[in-house]
Amino acid sequence: MLVYDVAAARWSVARGPTPRQHLAAAAVRGRVYAIAGRTAGLDTNTRLVEAFDPARGRWTRAAPVPVARGGTGAAALGDRIVSVGGEAPMGTIASVFSYDVRRGRWARLPDLPTPRHGLGVVSLGGRVWAVAGGPQPGLTVSGAVESLALAPP
Repeated sequence: MLVYDVAAARWSVARGPTPRQHLAAAAVRGRVYAIAGRTAGLDTNTRLVEAFDPARGRWTRAAPVPVARGGTGAAALGDRIVSVGGEAPMGTIASVFSYDVRRGRWARLPDLPTPRHGLGVVSLGGRVWAVAGGPQPGLTVSGAVESLALAPP
């Protein structure tokens, strides 16, 4: 894993999270979270969540996401990380979960109207936006743009 030090304007190498692909990442309260992903094909999705503390230069385990998912997207909003969609052997995933980093707990949110994987997820104006992604497993595309308003915790 590469780490960029903004103050020193230089890159360094640090130990990464548990090796996997198709994971999501988001930064909250000074930590970077690596969320779910898979180790090989669709049948190897994980629930694994790890947090990187740059001050200590190490990863720690966090509460696992409730449903294993690869190709999920994530965004930070306040003290929460929202994991949106993904893909699994049975198809694309509609479920959306919010992780409260202070409490270390996941909560279920309303499902995506258009289940998909490989999507972009951002937060803006108290909403989490799900942009594009594939509506079926594999290389598929969608122009869907949907958002969910989140009340402060």
